[in-house]
Amino acid sequence: MNLQKMLLQSAAAICAAGIFCSGLASVQAAAEELYTVGYYGDVSGDMIVDRTDVDLLEMHLRGEWPLNEETAVPYADLNKDGSVDARDLTLLKRLLLTGAEPEAHQEYILRKELIEPPIGQFEPSLPSVGDVNILLIAVEFPDCTFEKPFTADEVYQIAFGEGDSFDPSYPLESITAYYSRASYERLHLTGDVYQYTAKQPITYYQQDNGDGVLSVTEQNRTYMLLADEALTALDSQIDFDRFNANGDKNIDTIIFALPATTADSVYGVTSSEYWWPCSGNYIGNKTFDGLSPYNICVGGWALSDHAGFNSTWIHELGHAMGIPDYYFYKNVPEGESSEGLRGEAGCEMMDEAMGDMCAFDKLMFGWYAPDEVQIYSGGTQTFQLTNSQQMPSCVIIPRGNLDSFFEEYFIIEAVGNTGNNTCGFFGDYRYPLFQSGGIRILHCEATDYFDFMTWFYGFKWEVFSPVYDESNQKQRLLRLVNDGNGFFRKGAAINSSTSGFAWYDSSGNLTVDPGITISIDTLDMDTATITISQKS
Repeated sequence: MNLQKMLLQSAAAICAAGIFCSGLASVQAAAEELYTVGYYGDVSGDMIVDRTDVDLLEMHLRGEWPLNEETAVPYADLNKDGSVDARDLTLLKRLLLTGAEPEAHQEYILRKELIEPPIGQFEPSLPSVGDVNILLIAVEFPDCTFEKPFTADEVYQIAFGEGDSFDPSYPLESITAYYSRASYERLHLTGDVYQYTAKQPITYYQQDNGDGVLSVTEQNRTYMLLADEALTALDSQIDFDRFNANGDKNIDTIIFALPATTADSVYGVTSSEYWWPCSGNYIGNKTFDGLSPYNICVGGWALSDHAGFNSTWIHELGHAMGIPDYYFYKNVPEGESSEGLRGEAGCEMMDEAMGDMCAFDKLMFGWYAPDEVQIYSGGTQTFQLTNSQQMPSCVIIPRGNLDSFFEEYFIIEAVGNTGNNTCGFFGDYRYPLFQSGGIRILHCEATDYFDFMTWFYGFKWEVFSPVYDESNQKQRLLRLVNDGNGFFRKGAAINSSTSGFAWYDSSGNLTVDPGITISIDTLDMDTATITISQKS
């Protein structure tokens, strides 16, 4: 049975039986869980109570803005007297002036069974669903320290603190909060923090052949030298079993957070260019509590730059869960950025380390239930999408039958400027990622591939693959349809005349007409309706 039929049958069973199970998901008993579904005062529906909500409520009271009866009116009625009036506006302004926490509205919702994470096929080091702990070690050197003294608890609050929409670093106020939002609460990633001061000056761990450029072998030796020393020194203090979520005898992931010098803190480098943040497999032979380290994330970033510090490790942990970089490594035209997904519609955590994760990441990580993945099966079909920063929802257009998620297909999502897309940061500068969202269409060529010569196993057309065309012009794991030209909005029609809307031919070029048209029928802050039709 192909994957398309399995998903459709699973969704039908959900509707008929009121339970959530699928041949694609690990079998667990369905259970009700308490979820926060809104906040009183959140008129805009972005799960944040801020000045925007005051403006909208004022416009509503002047008769200039109709509130949605189902999604906005209940939360605009702050005093819960059954009507929305000036008294509610006064309470909302008082809430913002005092900085008090808005009252959460919680409901018991039946926990859905999820699609089993497809990325698990590659055996990544870090699980992408459930409760996961990671080990973070803040390392200083005798001659290279963080900008100011800190405690392990202070680093813990930066990295693993609770979500807070009023935090100046929101939506990068913590790694934990970001991933909770990105995964729709389906990944709870937290951790423990330890401190370590290396025995030698920083240059001792930067061994190279004298040309100032580290080869892969030298880079691995550099990381292992520091990792083995720190883990051995802290062995008696750490319960390594806490960091083995899937029981595979490995320490899932360890972050080694190194200092950035004050002068270079905006750019995230230490006193040496060797320590640019990266993620890779441990190649040593040591074990701790009978467990072998699996993945290591290492690099320097200033602790004072909370948003930059957290976005660095959010990005690297995405690699630990199996998603590669989307940006280009080679042959970037002079004067252009290396982003693989360009423009406001291309804001994506695994590309430029800002913004939410895209629908492809969420699909691979297993953050969708079967009924949340809609599949086009031919003819004329209409689909409804929800703002993917608030609710899980996507549409897949397969090239033929969808037998697995490791094929070529288009994936469509409605993207909003809320949640993890609220803003980006450059040092202390906070900026909007885009003014308003829309429809994003990603072209996925997710074929899996194993190379016997290099022992590479991953996506055939990712930038690390030995068969990837480094011109960046042919097959790529992820392309943005209409790349660099923004979102599609209401009234748009996407067809073979749209830049990038084509399948790959046998030579890897975008020349094959999909033979369909996508029409954006409706679009607002919360939902969108699209119609997909075949050419007659």
